[in-house]
Amino acid sequence: MKIIIVAALCFTNVALASMPALAAPGTCLPNNRIQSTKVLGNTAIIVTDTAGKVYTVHMHGACTGLDASALNLSFRTKTQLGCLSRGDTISYSLPGDGQPVQVRPNLQNPCVVDTVTEGLPAAH
Repeated sequence: MKIIIVAALCFTNVALASMPALAAPGTCLPNNRIQSTKVLGNTAIIVTDTAGKVYTVHMHGACTGLDASALNLSFRTKTQLGCLSRGDTISYSLPGDGQPVQVRPNLQNPCVVDTVTEGLPAAH
């Protein structure tokens, strides 16, 4: 009987130890709370939300044409009020473009979000 109880307790402890990692909420940057952006290069953007919290948005690979001169960044989430997350896209205008924000296949690969982390990147 003691062996069964000890085994059950060990199993419960192992199961509970793994649950926080599964239940831990990810970083959520709501699309409708983005206040300002700063493009670091073609692979990362610093975003500040309306509460002053800073995030780093990392691209999935390099985003052709994305640099500090990019204007009017537009973040497209899977749901209108959703958190920016992997697979969402970012579009932008270029200076003097006179065009609405859009992805231009001949000039720009779609900018696809890989990860969103809280704070500034380590090298910044």
